[in-house]
Amino acid sequence: MSRHTSELLRKYFKAGKLSTAVATRQVEDRFIPLSPEEGYLYQQVENYISETYNAAAPDARNAVGFVMTIYRRRLASSFHALRQTMEKRKSGVGGSLTAADETKIDEDIADHVEAGERSNLP
Repeated sequence: MSRHTSELLRKYFKAGKLSTAVATRQVEDRFIPLSPEEGYLYQQVENYISETYNAAAPDARNAVGFVMTIYRRRLASSFHALRQTMEKRKSGVGGSLTAADETKIDEDIADHVEAGERSNLP
């Protein structure tokens, strides 16, 4: 297997081995102001992620951290995506979650992630 990085492809282009130039990306971070409600939601999700990670068994923290990253991505995607994920998670335990329930669910999800069963994630 050969890995062709963008830099290597640019060298191929300069050497005439490629007929099409490789695009150069310019990444620019743009920060958008959040409404007070959006800021509150972001903070609540961050609190939830921190508490869930800290409550996980030490040997499960890497996998739980991965699962918590999914929640961050859903939040960054859209509020609707986050809501769907959280509703699916909540319905998976009959609609009533305690902190212990949430920790258990996160550890179960982490076990599935470690086992390569990502298709069943919330």
